[in-house]
Amino acid sequence: PPPAPEPVAPAAAPVGPRGQPQLLSVVDFLEKELIKNEPRKETLISCSGNTRTTLTQMNQDQATRIYDGAEVSYYVIAGEGAVRIDGRDTPIAAGAFMALPRGTGHALVKRGRRPLIVVATLSGEPCEQAK
Repeated sequence: PPPAPEPVAPAAAPVGPRGQPQLLSVVDFLEKELIKNEPRKETLISCSGNTRTTLTQMNQDQATRIYDGAEVSYYVIAGEGAVRIDGRDTPIAAGAFMALPRGTGHALVKRGRRPLIVVATLSGEPCEQAK
């Protein structure tokens, strides 16, 4: 019989640039950069390899997002809202954590008068810029 074909190693996933260690006091940052009437402000906190972390402040609902190549997690710093998955809203407030697997359509919905403030970490897609 003919020899078995050589196994083909899967191609390595692309990896973004290596970043630097980051240390941030979220409280101090928000004291200086808290949004007032702006609809949304997203600040890149860190970006290294295939992980990107942002601090997002929202005064409006977020449009539905789907990350086909990455997982996303959110940690609520302040404010009240809901995470909308498959048309169902689940309430969230300070201290809530959400981990959403790739391909999960979701939206963050703001409730109340204060901005909804979250730390969002996207894992699995290369960063655009090292930080």
